[in-house]
Amino acid sequence: MKNCLHLPKNLSWQELLSSEEIQGWAENHRRPHKNGLLRAGVYRFIFPDKRCYLGEAGHLGNRLTRHINPHQTIVAELCPNEDNCASNCKYKVCCAVRRSIGQCLLQVLTIDGTIKLCGLTLSQNDLTNESVRLLLESSAIHSSIDEDLRPLNYGYAWLRANPKARLIVL
Repeated sequence: MKNCLHLPKNLSWQELLSSEEIQGWAENHRRPHKNGLLRAGVYRFIFPDKRCYLGEAGHLGNRLTRHINPHQTIVAELCPNEDNCASNCKYKVCCAVRRSIGQCLLQVLTIDGTIKLCGLTLSQNDLTNESVRLLLESSAIHSSIDEDLRPLNYGYAWLRANPKARLIVL
């Protein structure tokens, strides 16, 4: 069954870092010097097995550092074997990123001009607003299924986009 949430055509994914750049960042513990890492936005990792992870950040470089070079205490808690990674693992994205270094892609969502989404007119400049990023993140998680990707955070998007539903579901 296809997803009913579709992203507008002038909303697209652009490569932010190549597999080699991610690998260099992980090995050298130094963030690449790219302007895209200094801004707010919605990002997604695509892993070799067609899984993906989508997120949002007010400063992409700071947020992505937690995934690519997590603090040593987090590394010690990472699941030793991703195949046995518990579904409730709080570091699931770190596990996936660390185990696919050199093979995963990192993309950022870009808005060309303006888009209409849920009655709002949005542009690239609106990504500084956390509510806009959360709306786009949730929509992108759902629409990634149309791209034959399997988001690690699929169920989370609905709860995050509908905070009142947490009271009902939880």
